[in-house]
Amino acid sequence: MAPIYRVRTCVTLSGSSPHSSQQRGGTATPDSPPISDWEATIADSDQVALLRAGIAGWNAWRDKPAGHVPNLAGAPLRGLDLTWANLSDADLRQADLRGAILRGARLTRAHLEGANLFKAILKDADLDGAALLGAQFLNCAQLVTARNWANADRDPSLACGAPIPGREG
Repeated sequence: MAPIYRVRTCVTLSGSSPHSSQQRGGTATPDSPPISDWEATIADSDQVALLRAGIAGWNAWRDKPAGHVPNLAGAPLRGLDLTWANLSDADLRQADLRGAILRGARLTRAHLEGANLFKAILKDADLDGAALLGAQFLNCAQLVTARNWANADRDPSLACGAPIPGREG
């Protein structure tokens, strides 16, 4: 795997919220130290603010046909009530979801790799196709309360009595 280099980035946030369109550009600097994919991704502050403002506004924004893919990677979402939030396809890698209430949330195909799920409530959340590899402080007692949890890509320690998609045994 080729190393990932730090990128000097110029970001214009006009589009990441319902009021704007997003443009990103940058140049790799080979003399910069390599970083992981997770470190290279930073949550969109407009999207984090919209989610914190309330689920009704968030879901209305998600229902618009603009094709927005939420970028909430590394976002501080600790303790938020995200009941019924549409987080399908969201990038939640390394997000802080400690104590978050994700009851009934749509997390289909969401990327939760490395997310901190300590005491997060997943009851009735839809995890169909979600990526949970490396999720922190997630256990079977939490996981099995979600819908379609057996269809999520997860670590062997989270087999919880069901086969892991794409893996034998």
